[in-house]
Amino acid sequence: GGYFFPGLGGFKWPKFQGPDSITQFVDHISYTAGKHALRFGGELHYNKVTNASYGNARGSINFLGGVLSPGPPPPGVPLSTPLEDFFAGLPFKETVEVGNPTLHLHNWAFGGFFQDDWRATKNLTLNFGLRYEYRTVVQEAHNLLGNFDPNVGLVQVNTSSNRIGSLYNPDHKNFGPRAGFAWDVFGTGRTVIRGGGGLLYETVNWQSFIAFNNAFGPGSVPTGGLNAGVPIDPGGTITTGNLTIKNFLNPTPWDPANGPIYGNNTTIDCAPPNPCPIMTVDRNLSTPYVTTWTLSFQHALTPNLSLEVAYIGNHGTNLTGIRDVNQPTLGSGWGSGPLGELTLCLASAPKYTNCVDNNNGGEQTNLPYATKFPYLSNIFQMGNVYRSNYNGLQATLNSRNYHGLSMVAGYTWSHALDDVGANWDFGYGSGLPQNAYNPGAEYANSDFDVRHRLTLSLTYAIPGKKGYGQALEGWELNSIVTLQSPQHWGAMDEGTDAAGIGPLPVSPPANSPIRWDFFGNTNDFKSGPNEIPKYTVNTGLPSACTAKALVVDGGSPGAATAALNLFGCYAQGNSVMIPPALGQFGTMGRNIFPDSGFRNLDFSLAKNWHFGERFRAQFRAEFFNIFNHPNFANPYGGQNGFGFNDPSAGGFGCGCATPDVAAANPAVGSGGPRSVQLGLKLIF
Repeated sequence: GGYFFPGLGGFKWPKFQGPDSITQFVDHISYTAGKHALRFGGELHYNKVTNASYGNARGSINFLGGVLSPGPPPPGVPLSTPLEDFFAGLPFKETVEVGNPTLHLHNWAFGGFFQDDWRATKNLTLNFGLRYEYRTVVQEAHNLLGNFDPNVGLVQVNTSSNRIGSLYNPDHKNFGPRAGFAWDVFGTGRTVIRGGGGLLYETVNWQSFIAFNNAFGPGSVPTGGLNAGVPIDPGGTITTGNLTIKNFLNPTPWDPANGPIYGNNTTIDCAPPNPCPIMTVDRNLSTPYVTTWTLSFQHALTPNLSLEVAYIGNHGTNLTGIRDVNQPTLGSGWGSGPLGELTLCLASAPKYTNCVDNNNGGEQTNLPYATKFPYLSNIFQMGNVYRSNYNGLQATLNSRNYHGLSMVAGYTWSHALDDVGANWDFGYGSGLPQNAYNPGAEYANSDFDVRHRLTLSLTYAIPGKKGYGQALEGWELNSIVTLQSPQHWGAMDEGTDAAGIGPLPVSPPANSPIRWDFFGNTNDFKSGPNEIPKYTVNTGLPSACTAKALVVDGGSPGAATAALNLFGCYAQGNSVMIPPALGQFGTMGRNIFPDSGFRNLDFSLAKNWHFGERFRAQFRAEFFNIFNHPNFANPYGGQNGFGFNDPSAGGFGCGCATPDVAAANPAVGSGGPRSVQLGLKLIF
């Protein structure tokens, strides 16, 4: 990590969608019988989408450094730098998409429901219902969808080999019961208790598995490709995919097999040393669902003032997620001592000379399917691997024109947990677990988890007095106050590969994401406008870092101390964060650090004029963030953020922007500097 020159070209774009069409038939019937209000109905959808994700169609070229040297350098003589290789025109790796990724997709969806609203007594209503849904498995007009079978390798839907008739097995069990009640406790209409629960099924977005990272999916599983000139899947016709050429101008002596690929620009050959990465779908994929429940108490204090307290919960089950089922054995890229994988050794030579490359027991050799299917590298697979959970207590005080005051005050105390989010995104919209064989270890605070949130919206019509030009009437004040406790973020290292599990097939180069080891109070690493201090061997390592590394090593210097010397550490307050021991995963959880929270006050002043009964005018002066209070974004910055949560890169722990800028929406987003807006509205 940090040794690559960013390179040339682009990886993720362009993307085209459409034309799309949805043909829908819906019919509902209502019938009242005594105290029962019955409803039942159904719907039929035919969905058709044309999708084309040309990820890496323009190609990308990356520069590592070291390829200028024809052999191991003499002692004390470093290899070339990435920038030197760039100017010399000697790239480390080239990747480019070949074939036509356009897919013509379609499926059918059916739904039916029955519901009974039963007025059991004059102040108690009960609700019961049941819904059934079924969606056929998505099909491609020319059967250009492939998958992975751990017994036979790559397979294609409805081809001459006739191995699979659909991308995954259909799910016929989507029954969703619903139940609820509404109870007017005293029969006065002033105190009401409501409750309910249900099971809701999710519609999985095709884009989430058809165009993973805009480059991988069942449409680019190269069943029509070759393995050293031999067809991978007899009868396969998919020839779309990403070709990779490593060190294609000058293979290095450390990995002499890394030469040009076989094949040409129209036929994919996945033979080693350039095996193909693919993205597939679990054959037993089931429909994700959410179980939700609510209980609320509502009381009218006066005709114009009401209070509501509610508990809301939901639990997501069988949520879809993506993991690499061909992730190398932990530590495959490291030797027995403080030595790095091939790329690190190249960039650091001659300091490290005992590297483990792919020809001598390295990462590619230690893939679970390396022996059976040597032509495959990363096998990303979508499956039901994730879950989510939310519990919230909400209180709302609502005033409607109480002596000119209208107000909505809301407070929420909640906790949201899940397995994946934007802070753990690293360019792959769906996220990946640190350990592909234990995705449940990702369960932690959600990116959007806010424990406490208070909002207050006020509108006050100032009592007026008749006078000249309506000068003393028609004035009103408006304000919105927002106070919320911090959201959470965590370390996501895609540069060091301290775990020794290899790179991801992305550009610019990135390693599989890992976390570090943290010791201390997570509040010491609260993010703000400045990055958290980093220390290296060159700047001097704090004694707290070296002491914790020795604890991990069991008292004498070992793999943790070696990682510390290689990658440095972070220290602030009484807490430290050190890289994991070489060949191990980090022990810290996901999203353990708080950001700076959010506090904002918007204010406006309005003046209304009435001209007869049908015409009036309103002048408004609006002040957004009137106190100009600085709010700093989460270090990741949101879905379009800056990514300052990677300890292998610069700026770790820095908010560095307001939330609106970090979300690429400075015009209408929240959290920016004070803005003043004047407006005149004519109403007639």
